[in-house]
Amino acid sequence: MRHLAFRQARGLHGAEGDVFDPISDHILIRDGQRTLATFRTRLITRDTTSYTAQFYDLSRLPGTPMLELGRFCLHPDAPDPDTLRLAFAALTRLVDGQGARHLIGCTSFPGLDLAAHAAALGAVRERFSPLTPALAPETRALSTLTAQGPQQPLPALLRHYLRLGGSLSDQAVVDRTLQTCHVLTLLCVADIPPARARILRQMAE
Repeated sequence: MRHLAFRQARGLHGAEGDVFDPISDHILIRDGQRTLATFRTRLITRDTTSYTAQFYDLSRLPGTPMLELGRFCLHPDAPDPDTLRLAFAALTRLVDGQGARHLIGCTSFPGLDLAAHAAALGAVRERFSPLTPALAPETRALSTLTAQGPQQPLPALLRHYLRLGGSLSDQAVVDRTLQTCHVLTLLCVADIPPARARILRQMAE
């Protein structure tokens, strides 16, 4: 399913996976024999070698440990919003069970040009943060994006992060290997509104 989401859908060849797969926990959300969503998690600190740390400087982040979320994808034929809610219920169990103080990861925007997402990103400009400067050779400053062509909505996972009080790096990283742009997303567990936290924990139970 990851190959379908991250490679086949983008016209890329080769095996899907990296060095962080063997040292991560992998979560599947299934309906019978059908996989609806998958993602991986790993408990990290600011000094841990991690997928996110390849692209961003995490040294200034307060409060560790952090739960890193990666390779999140929904099956293209299963867009049911309840699938995403179940994913966050599973994450709630992991966050509470492992004592994570932050949820961190990279949101992927397909393609190497963020112009198609400029309007949606501009609408959440107040959530941009300079706390995690990008380390990659190719970056894009989100504040300088100019909308071009048909505009796309924010990815569903990112919308959930923002509803819970999350923030974004003010820089995107260009990843030519996966033909995508990554934007670091950070959610402080203590900042989740109490009413939403109660709902998440009820779902987790």
